[in-house]
Amino acid sequence: MNIRTPEIDQYTIRHWPLEGTQNLRDVGGYATTDDSCTRWGVLLRSDSLHRLPLESQGRLIYFGVRTVIDLRTETEAATAPDVFARSDRVAYIHLPMLAPHIVDLHRADTLEELNRLLVDRCQNQVALVISLLAEENRTPALVHCSAGKDRTGLVIACLLDLVGVERRTIVEDYVQTRYYMQNLSQDLRSAAAQIGFDLERLDRMLECRADVMEQTLRYIDQQYGGTAEYVRSAGVDQETIARLRSNLVHEA
Repeated sequence: MNIRTPEIDQYTIRHWPLEGTQNLRDVGGYATTDDSCTRWGVLLRSDSLHRLPLESQGRLIYFGVRTVIDLRTETEAATAPDVFARSDRVAYIHLPMLAPHIVDLHRADTLEELNRLLVDRCQNQVALVISLLAEENRTPALVHCSAGKDRTGLVIACLLDLVGVERRTIVEDYVQTRYYMQNLSQDLRSAAAQIGFDLERLDRMLECRADVMEQTLRYIDQQYGGTAEYVRSAGVDQETIARLRSNLVHEA
């Protein structure tokens, strides 16, 4: 798949330069295969929110964010608590997607392998995110992990695929993270060095290549028969998918 190099305006308008985040983006405005488009201001994707100062927290609340879904591990969430974890204004939901009993990062040597493990081991978490976002009064919602790349990337890719966004666009959305990874990569390398993690291996895992998401979507097709079947086998019915689309898509 040949990926277009997006014009700067196409992704800077999507990126939120909110203090305390590096990779906070809106996934609205994406065309679907039936000439509709995803709603602006309904679904956000981000890196970790633990650094958000009060002003940034207030901006998200003022914007209307109702739900924050944190995909980080128990350890990540305990070490760097999400600022909304104890909020009485925002529903905070913790759904770990990377842990030894779920997906052990140490078992993956490449991003492709990591994503296959996430697909196979985190089917229930992906399905639960879909069910949550299909509920009434659940959005605007924000989904995040540490960098907002792999765990968040898989969840967002499945959501966009389910509501009919073209695969080419889904891959481009994933690739956008690399424009905001510089500071995140430095932070993650520092943290990894403190625990003795192989930095050369980490650098491979911090890449954000189009072919990684292309292969991930193909893997879902080959192993599960597509994203809809992937989530249906985890308990998401067609009515839920229809409600999700109603929440996320502005019909033409």
